[in-house]
Amino acid sequence: MPRSGRYGQKSSKIQTLNQEVVPMQSNKRQMYLMIAVSMMMTLVASQAMALTAPVAGSFGYEAYTFLITDVLKGPFGAIAGILAIITGVVVMIQQKMVPAVLAILGGILVINADKITTSIGMII
Repeated sequence: MPRSGRYGQKSSKIQTLNQEVVPMQSNKRQMYLMIAVSMMMTLVASQAMALTAPVAGSFGYEAYTFLITDVLKGPFGAIAGILAIITGVVVMIQQKMVPAVLAILGGILVINADKITTSIGMII
């Protein structure tokens, strides 16, 4: 005999729980399947290729030399990165945390842009 509420009817909480059990089990199976597939794809992944600086005369050499070597590695990149970090600290003092964190991360990215460009494998 099913449990009943005050007036001889099934409790609405019990009915709701019974209806939610089946979808929860289905979601667990889907989650396990997604985890298994992502693990297999990770193990089968191909080798990553990093970008090497182009040699003189090749396509994109002038653009790479100007943007990475002269601008980002030069004084402009260093000053821009330091100013972004200082801006982040000033904004953090004003207790605006999200813009502060973004400014500090942006400054760090500008300072390390040459290494990031090489490691991502961007094609210029």
